[in-house]
Amino acid sequence: MLTSVQGSSTVNTGADATTIDVMNPSLKTKFVVGTGTGVEYTTLGEVVVSRANVGTVALPATASALGTGATANVNAGLFQFAAASADKLKLTLTVPSDAAFKGFYATQGACSATIPAATGTTPVFAKVTGSTDYTATADINAVTGAAYNLCAVVKGDAKIDAQTIGLKSQIDLAGALTVDPPAVTTAAFHVLKYNGSVAKVDHFNPASNATQISYLRIINPSSSDGLVHIEGICDDGTAQPAISLNLEAGKAVLRTAQQLKTDGLVQCSTGKSRLIVTGEFAGMRVQNFLRNVTADGSQINTNVNTNDMNTSSL
Repeated sequence: MLTSVQGSSTVNTGADATTIDVMNPSLKTKFVVGTGTGVEYTTLGEVVVSRANVGTVALPATASALGTGATANVNAGLFQFAAASADKLKLTLTVPSDAAFKGFYATQGACSATIPAATGTTPVFAKVTGSTDYTATADINAVTGAAYNLCAVVKGDAKIDAQTIGLKSQIDLAGALTVDPPAVTTAAFHVLKYNGSVAKVDHFNPASNATQISYLRIINPSSSDGLVHIEGICDDGTAQPAISLNLEAGKAVLRTAQQLKTDGLVQCSTGKSRLIVTGEFAGMRVQNFLRNVTADGSQINTNVNTNDMNTSSL
């Protein structure tokens, strides 16, 4: 909450967590709302600027009317904003991974999949070059203050990363002041989660490596059967398109690099792979092993790094 001496405030209220669809064939694309229908937009949260003086406004005693320092920005001891939307609300969204997004905007109405033409009451965020930040400026009305929904639109089936989007907000007063404008704060504004299970395997040898054999152990501890999708990225950045297998409730499966090649996972021309494993059920567990074949023919299994990004089924 941002609070001035006289009580005017900007409130950053995080919306309920929005889930990202991982169901085939959309694979971590679009958002899930209500009954679970995939849509291309979501409401990240709400920003509210409340005009503290809720009684009769005795203009021209406005917050920042252009003029001298004698201009008061209080009325009956309460802070009030300028007429004609001279006061502004500056917004900064921090988006750690923005490749999937078509854009962001603010609106006093409901969010939709269409980014509107930019106006003072429907500002569209612009990316800050070389940064993860997006900025926009919205009007504050003298009588009602301002309440804005912050909206995100994705590029159809582009893959969305699970992440927390941050918000920084500041009230910018246009004219002469008798009190300082509110300060700036940051908050964990909104969390985007997967509606299924996702794990990242950062080190996976190709099928051609018979000395250090990589393999996955994938567990479905849930009470529902579901598909598992395995996709990869080679060290040179080449994508390995997803392959799928069905894993019954309560069961586990082992897949070596050689078996994944047989299943259809395209092999890297050089180097290793990093894999993303997605399960269409709750609580999936993935273990990544290296099986080292020694000179005497014995085998040593080593558990290597797996970045578990599982979330509960929502």
